[in-house]
Order: sequence, then structure tokens, then C-alpha cells
Amino acid sequence: MIGEKLKKIPGVIETGLFLQMCDVAYVGRKDGRVDILRRG
Repeated sequence: MIGEKLKKIPGVIETGLFLQMCDVAYVGRKDGRVDILRRG
């Protein structure tokens, strides 16, 4: 299952679909940058 493969990646804590549950998502990049994605 893709979820189990994703969890084996260093830094990945949890996976899943959080439709309409979150207002902000933080996405870490290889170069150390963090993108902040806001709903809307």
C-alpha cells in the first residue's frame, strides 16, 4: 500500500486524506525550505 511506503520516508509522520479538515499544510522541501499552504 502506498501509505506504508510513504511512512518509511524519513520525516513522514502520517499520511491520509484530510479533506476539509485542515486550514494549513506545511510542506518541507529537500533544500530546507518550508512551503505553507493555506486553504482558499
